[in-house]
Amino acid sequence: MQNNNAVLRPLGGLEEFFHLSKAARSHTVVVAAQLDGEVPKSRWATAIREVTKTNPALRTEIQKEGSRRPYFRLSNEPNEIEARILPDDTDLTSFIKDELETPFVDINRLWRLAVFIHEGKTDVIVSVDHTILDGLGVSMLIEDLLTAASGETPRTRPGFIHSHDEYVGISPNDDYMSRDEDVTEAQSAMNSRISHAAELSVEHATLEPSDVSAISARAKANGTTVHGALTAALLVAGATLSAQWKSEPVNYVSPVDNRSLVHVPDYFGLFITFALGQFDASAGKHFWDIARQVREEIIIQRTLEQASGMFEHLREVMKFEVASQECLALLPPWDLMVTNYGIVPIRTNYTSFTLKMLTPHVISRPYGQTVSAATVNGVLRLSNVSYAPIPSLLSLTKSVLLTHAAEN
Repeated sequence: MQNNNAVLRPLGGLEEFFHLSKAARSHTVVVAAQLDGEVPKSRWATAIREVTKTNPALRTEIQKEGSRRPYFRLSNEPNEIEARILPDDTDLTSFIKDELETPFVDINRLWRLAVFIHEGKTDVIVSVDHTILDGLGVSMLIEDLLTAASGETPRTRPGFIHSHDEYVGISPNDDYMSRDEDVTEAQSAMNSRISHAAELSVEHATLEPSDVSAISARAKANGTTVHGALTAALLVAGATLSAQWKSEPVNYVSPVDNRSLVHVPDYFGLFITFALGQFDASAGKHFWDIARQVREEIIIQRTLEQASGMFEHLREVMKFEVASQECLALLPPWDLMVTNYGIVPIRTNYTSFTLKMLTPHVISRPYGQTVSAATVNGVLRLSNVSYAPIPSLLSLTKSVLLTHAAEN
């Protein structure tokens, strides 16, 4: 390691969870940006070089020494990635599946960029190790890449000096506690990657601006949000399509972005906690009652105290060095994750192209439903990623949303 590399800090609780468990399951966030306009191949090498200069998260590597926790080290001479220019016959959905299942194994290459140029359009696929960025962080990275690709200088992003844990009052901890038993052999066995018999499924759906406006208006009139309505529609659709969801309680989770809560609105990093809920189809709740419940759960659980409690719990259960499978066992047993980026605060108009839409993807529990959503230019894009998908879940969810948006 060169002398100009500086240790930043130990990984925070959630960062450490994603880093340690990725040996057993890929934790790759994949966001696809569709552009109206062709961006020449030659611009992407420059764009990568520029964003690497201005984004500290892209200049970090993850190191581990002895009994120390993994830590971030900042390099002034990072290994730059190369943009992969995809061939004309690329099936983008299949490519995204491959990206989701491909973990980051190099300590100093924690993101990937692929570009598909075709018929006056450009698709930009950014894949990032979840250890360093959450979904909104990837959206910021895309904005910076597009800014650089248009010939402008991307903004210098602050952050990465402190973890989310520190912003809620938890001091960093460099060292693991020792435990009596020798876990080296167990860790080695557990660190082999899970082999899934089932094929990964990715389903997409699109809601046009007029539909999104109608849903937003009805949600507001009924005391909830688009996210509340979307989650309710997924639960209702899932209970219609799945006998298990119809007969058993469904646990669901909403990742919540906390940047505004800790006053770092444009920071790179991992700034999420989770709001949990449960749905029982047999209770016969009205659609809008379910949607209001989702909103209330997020309001109640999105506090500094809740965030601090989550990170303190992670610190306690990971006070010993744990193996990948042990990390995965820490996840609550949810059936549905709904990650909603909301109206993404991202620039859409550039000199020679326009950002039309963003489509986010991530895997949470392999055999649950992992739904991601993002709204750009009024267009709401959805994905569902699962090894055990509920067939046509997003298609019926869209129908449920539009039905309730049309209510008088």
